[in-house]
Amino acid sequence: MLCDRFLASTHLPEYLAASFIKRLARLSLLAPSSCLHLLIKFIINMLLRFPGLQRLIHNTAVTDLHQDPYQATEKDPAYSRAGESSLWEVASLHHHGLPSVSKAAAFTQKHSLPQGESDLGAWVEQGYEELFERATKINVKDKIPITFMKPQGLFHHPEGTMGGWWTLPPMGNTGAPIED
Repeated sequence: MLCDRFLASTHLPEYLAASFIKRLARLSLLAPSSCLHLLIKFIINMLLRFPGLQRLIHNTAVTDLHQDPYQATEKDPAYSRAGESSLWEVASLHHHGLPSVSKAAAFTQKHSLPQGESDLGAWVEQGYEELFERATKINVKDKIPITFMKPQGLFHHPEGTMGGWWTLPPMGNTGAPIED
């Protein structure tokens, strides 16, 4: 990825990197699931390159859009106030439906980053097929509890009155109601 290579320069000002990280974090709220791994890994790489921006992970004063000082519509990154913000967008991905996305975004809950940068090349060509294959290979428990009481029938719950509301006429062999 050219973007990853260009933003690896040590001569970039911190406010520019912070603005870029926040823009990527906002994009992650709207991006399809197949792109989320790439975005999260790219954000982690940027945070590792600019250790001063790790304060974006630890800033708990900003937890949602209404408290966020980041100005997404600002054209000049110097005035976007991205350095005063937090990565609440990535923290919200910790509750994503895909376990792999949730695991990738878990660094916001642990307040720690991985030791080294990730190779983004493996995530660039990832599609929904790979996501599906990875999700189906997850081992789950054999018996997942879905109720606490074994059902006796559709309307035969001992504490319910639903069965009293539904009375059907007895049916004959032909399927027609029996006449008295």
